[in-house]
Amino acid sequence: ALAASARKLREAFHSAEAIAEVAAKADAPVDRSAVVGRIAAELGEGERELRVELQALGEVLAAGDGRRSLTVPAPMGPSGGPAVRTLKMVLPSVEDMVRLLEKRAEEKVRCEKPQEMADVLEKYLEEKFVGRGADHVGLISAWGPKSIPDAEGEFAEVAALMSLQLRAYQAAMRSAKEDYQFEVYRPGDGRECLVMPPSNFALLGLKDTFKMLLQGFRVLAVVQPRFLPHFLDVQQDLADCGLPKGMFEVLPGITPDADPAVLHEALKRVDRLQFTGSSAMFQGLVLKAYELGNLRLEHGGGGSGFKK
Repeated sequence: ALAASARKLREAFHSAEAIAEVAAKADAPVDRSAVVGRIAAELGEGERELRVELQALGEVLAAGDGRRSLTVPAPMGPSGGPAVRTLKMVLPSVEDMVRLLEKRAEEKVRCEKPQEMADVLEKYLEEKFVGRGADHVGLISAWGPKSIPDAEGEFAEVAALMSLQLRAYQAAMRSAKEDYQFEVYRPGDGRECLVMPPSNFALLGLKDTFKMLLQGFRVLAVVQPRFLPHFLDVQQDLADCGLPKGMFEVLPGITPDADPAVLHEALKRVDRLQFTGSSAMFQGLVLKAYELGNLRLEHGGGGSGFKK
């Protein structure tokens, strides 16, 4: 019974048919004219002031009180020339991060039923990610910055990864109900995860967020300032799909070297770090978490590949 259930589980997301379905959806062409229109809208002349909100506290950040105001120029102009668009925002202070994470821990926001989270993320994937492919490709291209073909490749890769994650999760739920051989493992239920997207591949942060939400974590995403418009769109789309308020919080942040205090406060308090980026930055974050007393390493003995 176990072998039959394992085979059925694997075929749900790892068979040739399943992979072909995922690839067909992820690689479906996007509307290039809509992509160009979104790029023009993002990079057109003007200044955009972004509203940075601490959702758990119900506060919109205003300048002052130890907060830093930031102006970010676009990477380029609408036709590849000099930038004519800027973003303005207020970065959270150390005190803001402390209050935010304390409030989130106190409220213990969670999505209790695995099926409810699967339904929310399936709706998001179908309607707001794949369904809004041109918008995502346009945002990647504008703020990456990347050529449209490269932006399409990033979008397709993330769509495929999220689709596979969801298929595996849904297959495990079916197995738990029908075969009684496997169960859905949600190690993050009621816990906090810090997600940090890489500076050259922003949507990997969305893939990480998707995975952590499936595992039950509340997610705090600290994103590069130029990616904030994209992640605020994602946050609103997830809310529109039914994600409980507080499960996904988005804040702008600079690199650990440039503005470390706020990020270090988060590292000290979260239960998990989900990070994609350079080895050097990863090592720095791990060392800092160790210094702050918030690091546990587990390994399986001499054959685990763990190096002191």
